[in-house]
Amino acid sequence: ITDEKRLRQILINLLSNAVKYTHEGEVDFDIRYRNQVAEFRIKDTGPGIDDANLKRIFDPFERVRNKETANLPGTGLGLTIVKLLTEIMGGDLQVNSQAGIGTEFKVSMMLPWLDAATVEETSKQTIIGYSGYQRTICIVDDDPVLRGLLSDLLSPLGFKVVEAHDGLSCLDLVESVHPDLFILDISMPGISGLELASQLRENGISAPILMLSADAKEYNQKPEYQEDYDDYLVKPVSNQLLLEKVGAYLDLNWISRNDSAVIHNADLGEKLDSDEQLKDSVLPKHSLLLELKAYAEMGYQKGVNNILDQIETEQLLSEESFSYLQQLSHAFQFEKLAQHIEANSA
Repeated sequence: ITDEKRLRQILINLLSNAVKYTHEGEVDFDIRYRNQVAEFRIKDTGPGIDDANLKRIFDPFERVRNKETANLPGTGLGLTIVKLLTEIMGGDLQVNSQAGIGTEFKVSMMLPWLDAATVEETSKQTIIGYSGYQRTICIVDDDPVLRGLLSDLLSPLGFKVVEAHDGLSCLDLVESVHPDLFILDISMPGISGLELASQLRENGISAPILMLSADAKEYNQKPEYQEDYDDYLVKPVSNQLLLEKVGAYLDLNWISRNDSAVIHNADLGEKLDSDEQLKDSVLPKHSLLLELKAYAEMGYQKGVNNILDQIETEQLLSEESFSYLQQLSHAFQFEKLAQHIEANSA
């Protein structure tokens, strides 16, 4: 259990430094884990660092330069950030180096393992969205109630949901819309879900297809169709199972909050696809928005929320524009927030 983003930043900085300074030889990356303590060692055969320079490599904007490294790019902040992040995570950073031989960095930190209680707690987390671009899901079912229930589940999570009441309507729809995933009911009047899946494949559509059926035995009754779809779910399907399947076939990184959190799905208000509605909105060139964009790019939640509070107090934005930025913050979609400011700044 750890802060994946910070640990990734630490290791990528150290590895990229090792590769950058090692013109020949090798870079070794070794991981040891014992008694819930992880040790990451990055060792290179680069030029090494002499004792005088070793004392200042973690100082901001300090770069060790010699005839071999004089022209290498960099700001001198990489190791400063590594040391700061390691300390924030309660870890320890050590370095050993010999000029002409190479350098070894060692990061040690407590990384608790997952026990049964933790797994159970994790399973209780509430999904409130996903990272990355918006995906489109097509639901095909002759029952409007079921279509509505599925749409009400998926739309607040940021999906664009399109619906069709039968197979022919779906075939007409895909001429103008290109869904990333299909959810098809098997038993429909006219073209069945299985026949529709086959037709979609014949038309060159490769998006994942999930079949829904009220009959568990129906899976084995028509094996000739099994190659046309990706998975088969029996009604009534649980929301959790459906989201697991959708996440797996779309390779999503879910954003979740545990059940005790203040923010829940219902608090997100309008769905996060309101980019379409706000694409013509113009945001003013203001220092607070520039600061908000910077914090969003860093993934610094506290900074984002503090700036949003100031923006609300100064009433810089319309209620609609501010609400949208606040929704993105609540869903931890910081990359999307930064992109929206960049694209809509006057």
